[in-house]
Amino acid sequence: MFQQAFKTIVVGVDFSDYSKIVVKQAKYLCKIWNTKLVLVHAISDPVEYAPSLYISFPNVLDHKHYKARIIKNYNIKTTRVDVYAERDIPSALLQNIAGNYPQSLIMVGHKGLGALASFFFGSTAQSLALRSKIPVWIHRGPKIIQPRKILIPHDLTLKSNRSIDIVKKLSLTEPVSAEIFHVQDKIFPILDYKEYVRLQKELEKSTQQRVSEVLQNYRYLPLVTRQGQVTDKILRRTNKFDLLVMTHHKPTGLFSKSETASLLKKVKTPVLILHDDDKK
Repeated sequence: MFQQAFKTIVVGVDFSDYSKIVVKQAKYLCKIWNTKLVLVHAISDPVEYAPSLYISFPNVLDHKHYKARIIKNYNIKTTRVDVYAERDIPSALLQNIAGNYPQSLIMVGHKGLGALASFFFGSTAQSLALRSKIPVWIHRGPKIIQPRKILIPHDLTLKSNRSIDIVKKLSLTEPVSAEIFHVQDKIFPILDYKEYVRLQKELEKSTQQRVSEVLQNYRYLPLVTRQGQVTDKILRRTNKFDLLVMTHHKPTGLFSKSETASLLKKVKTPVLILHDDDKK
């Protein structure tokens, strides 16, 4: 029996033109996955004070105003879509609301930031990618994609298998092809050549053994390996795919915070990020 990956898609909206593309992507996925759509806006307008002879009082637009604006701006024509507008940090608000729905997927757009803004503030997408315990779809590029060709970066550990298991559940109507992709770091050159060769052979033997273990469980998927810098190799490989699916779980290596952040800044393909301890 088919087990659905997600039952709810929670989308962060900010009334920007790009967020309209993200909502269209979410609507498409809701249609083919038969999931519920939830739109969330984190109110950030400053409180304005109107002067009076006796007292100043806050002139704050209420939540109903923002909800009505969301419904109009994103062309919501059904009451089946839930809409929220609250004052909070966007990443925190999205996680809190998504946590109230079954099998949630958070979706946000990420167009990138300048170096200064990124240094001081980061972005909602990056914060969610590194910290959210709920799966996050980070949309990149101007197109609405059909998740047919999926690249699964894998470090040959059991925890990375979660990405493969999710991919098997991603679509009810569209055929999906996927590839497991492993990048092997090069051994740092050392002066002792014989020792260098020995270490290289040990690494290759260990990698081959772990590749065999993965393929035993997922015989139906191709597994491609490359050697070199992780982010660079993944970026080059994404040109042949329309979605990345990866499980973030290691403090170092392929799924470290620095690698994930670097990948998000440069990749042009939408990315679905899971954590090994995601809420089910």
